[in-house]
Amino acid sequence: AIETGYEAFQFTKQSSSIPQWLSLPGVQVKKGDLILLKVANNADPKKFKFNIDLLNVDGDNVQRVYRLVYVKENGEFFCRQLEKPENQEDETCTLPRKGVIKISVCKEGYSVVFGGASLTTFSHKMELSLVTKIEVEVWNDDSELLFELFKIKRGKGICQPVLFG
Repeated sequence: AIETGYEAFQFTKQSSSIPQWLSLPGVQVKKGDLILLKVANNADPKKFKFNIDLLNVDGDNVQRVYRLVYVKENGEFFCRQLEKPENQEDETCTLPRKGVIKISVCKEGYSVVFGGASLTTFSHKMELSLVTKIEVEVWNDDSELLFELFKIKRGKGICQPVLFG
């Protein structure tokens, strides 16, 4: 469904362990864009983990441009931002019920508001023009859904203030 000012996309089910999956080939990401995910009203984010990937796909060659991971380790939830494992940044984070994730693509890097709290800006390691695909994978022990909405809003990114780690 395409509406004025933004594009909204539907999730599909990949398998019983990946109840939500979104693959958007051919999508372009530009500076100033806002990537928005909204948690479903009845979902408990503490039961899930997920990846949001901006990828460069050239035939069989897939290269990660940016990844945001929400994962639980040793009883604590982390937001991990990376391009390659050797330059990842981890921060404790919380995604509340009915929470929203906003990834603003800024000149300086990716400015993420995760459930109302700002994460450290993750600087661009690769050119944005390389992004040709977005993927979102959600894992869960049952078939519950986490997200009710995924949108790309053109020119709506929130890029101030800049917090670098």
